[in-house]
Amino acid sequence: MSNPHARLHRRVLISLVCFALIAGAGPAGATVIKAGIDVFKNSAPSIGFDGLPLNVANPTFQPAPGLPGGTSVMFGGYFVGQSRGTVASCGALGCLDGQPSGTLTLDAGAEPTFVTLDTSAPDDHVLSGSPRFTGPISILFGTDQAAVGVMAGFATDSGAERLTAFGRDGSILASIVNDALGYSFLALASDDGSAAIAGVQITRTGATPGGFAVSDLRFGGPDQIEISGGGSGNGEPSTPVPAPGNLALFALALGLITIACRRRARGQRG
Repeated sequence: MSNPHARLHRRVLISLVCFALIAGAGPAGATVIKAGIDVFKNSAPSIGFDGLPLNVANPTFQPAPGLPGGTSVMFGGYFVGQSRGTVASCGALGCLDGQPSGTLTLDAGAEPTFVTLDTSAPDDHVLSGSPRFTGPISILFGTDQAAVGVMAGFATDSGAERLTAFGRDGSILASIVNDALGYSFLALASDDGSAAIAGVQITRTGATPGGFAVSDLRFGGPDQIEISGGGSGNGEPSTPVPAPGNLALFALALGLITIACRRRARGQRG
């Protein structure tokens, strides 16, 4: 006869595996992928900083160019739920600890972003975090966007700058790093062209001693971008970047499956 306790253990393990797989899959919808500048149609709005005076802090565009009235684009240091980290805690000067909590909201107490000069940029006036060329830059949209891109630099090494996209609930949708030097364009887009991105954040990774700033922001809704041919828009294959939480849940599921298989094998030998 089979052991009733063994049967109960197997049922519990199977239930946990199913829960982990369902939770790891997340809600059905678009996957946010790496994109290129050519996913944006000519109608897609862009924001530069040449028209703003130096030292203007946390600029806000309401309504933003090309968006319906009442829609805004706001800049700030980081989101509610995050805090300024240290090299020891998160690996780079100006890095952040924690993740956004609740509805994605800029933290009014964060060190501000501000307009400054960078003669190496395509346009002299750029937006920097605090401290200058070191701190994070966060961008919040009044309505969700299908694609968002920034011209950021000046990178002296690949992997020095990270662009992260967030959903309206504060969840991480995707994250990429630069693979070009100097000022380069980093962009993320939903693979089906749907509006999914509520905000983005640009941070240092600690891979280089250099700093960074943003000289231009480009973004668009579903009718202002074009995802074609399954590519990233810059001649590279689209690369989904799963959120860290999903990877952890899948790892948990695999671990539970392994335990279940070992228990079953022991039961058969017994």
